[in-house]
Amino acid sequence: MALQIDQNVELHEEDDADYLSEEELSNLRLFQNMFGTLPAVRLGLVSTESTPRTTVAPVESKKPVPNTTAHPSNTKTKRTTAATASSNVATTTLAVLTLVLLVSSSTAATSSSSSSPSSPPTPPAWKTWLEGFGHDIYRYPQWIMDQKNNCTCVHEQCNVATSALAPDAPLTFCVAKQFLLLHMPEHDKTFMPPSVSIDGGSMFDDNIAFAMMADASNTWSQDIPLPIRLSYVLPYATYQESRQNWRPLFFAKFFQLVQGATSAEEAFEMLVAPNLFLNWTAHVWDSRPTTPHETDYNIQWSSSTSPPIIDPFSFVAYGYSSCTGWATMLTYVARSVGIPARQSGTPCWNSVFEGVDYRGTASANSNVTQCWHAGLHSKTNVNKGGINSYLNNHNWCEIWQNDGAWAWHNDPPTSKSPNSASLCNYVKGHGCGWTAKDGCSKVTGGPGAAMEDHEIFSVTWSDVGSDAAVEGGEVVDAATFKWSPLVWAPGHVAPNGDVMFQNGGLRMVNRTEHYRCKE
Repeated sequence: MALQIDQNVELHEEDDADYLSEEELSNLRLFQNMFGTLPAVRLGLVSTESTPRTTVAPVESKKPVPNTTAHPSNTKTKRTTAATASSNVATTTLAVLTLVLLVSSSTAATSSSSSSPSSPPTPPAWKTWLEGFGHDIYRYPQWIMDQKNNCTCVHEQCNVATSALAPDAPLTFCVAKQFLLLHMPEHDKTFMPPSVSIDGGSMFDDNIAFAMMADASNTWSQDIPLPIRLSYVLPYATYQESRQNWRPLFFAKFFQLVQGATSAEEAFEMLVAPNLFLNWTAHVWDSRPTTPHETDYNIQWSSSTSPPIIDPFSFVAYGYSSCTGWATMLTYVARSVGIPARQSGTPCWNSVFEGVDYRGTASANSNVTQCWHAGLHSKTNVNKGGINSYLNNHNWCEIWQNDGAWAWHNDPPTSKSPNSASLCNYVKGHGCGWTAKDGCSKVTGGPGAAMEDHEIFSVTWSDVGSDAAVEGGEVVDAATFKWSPLVWAPGHVAPNGDVMFQNGGLRMVNRTEHYRCKE
């Protein structure tokens, strides 16, 4: 190509040697290097005149008689004038076309830089955001760093613009940070695990950064009101489970499973039944520092294992969990990809369980109080460990749907469809267990029998007094409860003696009215 360019220029140099200076020839070479050809004017393809270009026939070989009286400078002036005109055309054309190229390049650069670096790229390149993840060199994407560096907070109030709180606004670093500071348990403000990034101060920054990545990567976040995303996607914890930096790893492993989903409901269906996230070793990311695993490692269901298994990493380490660990795992997998989710359940079913009667109110049946304190000894069954004390509780997961309703998925999920019969037969307006023939008369337990002292709650980070229609019920502070709703660890206290459910900032949505059977 270079040889061809030089030959082309040399060819025209022969014709124009008397007309072009070395600088002008250099410009022609530059132009051909840039465009792969010479300017159209120089090639005779276009004319700078208003009339079409005409070809002058060559003059016959008849030498004109030299004018010996003419001043040499006159002849030079004529040739110089012609050369100047020709070279001006070439130079002007070259300048114009070069300017076009520069303007084009400048426009592209301006277009590239005009989108604020603090805004997510479109379309989101989530895989590039994971480059280096799992290594000690990992850094947040630049658009997240721009927002992080521009966010300042004083006394839990950050420089958040009003427009950033619009219902359809993307999740920003400062909005997320302010929400967490205002709603997180006090004891979490003094310590969190380290960051996975050299740009982060702790798990706190990771939680925000990877929640932003999920929010920017999926196609459904704009359909979910920002307050819902803040309360049910952003939070890093639910109960008093140990604080673990699960979100970065879960995003890296599981977002690939929901690519192409157009709604939160569709994305959740891609995760469950079959429960793809259970095969822990199967899902990896491009920059992982290890080779792909050759064997599967599937985590499983095992009843009566909470505690010790509540948090997701304990679930993976032990290899099994009961309903509480399952509900937590399912909720956090959903949140890691941007699906609003929360744990739901009851501390005590209103039923007879393992030969023990837990029905009615605590004031009328002392067994109910014991039910909230880890239950009584079973009269009909002994588990594998030889311990015959059973919890008469259950937990499951609720998912926010685009119609504004909360739908349940029992655990382990056995159906892609929400509100499956594995938990109860639900009839809108009547709750669980109602039938046209018998009404609620045949309900003897489960969600349909929910009532006082057998309430059903969903954990939330929303404020007390939040809109009950949006939350699906009244938001209450667990500190007002007579007993701990965390029945698997009712005696959990901090080293300083604080009772965790009373001082841990635990809030719950009372979902009893939604589930209970109503005539």
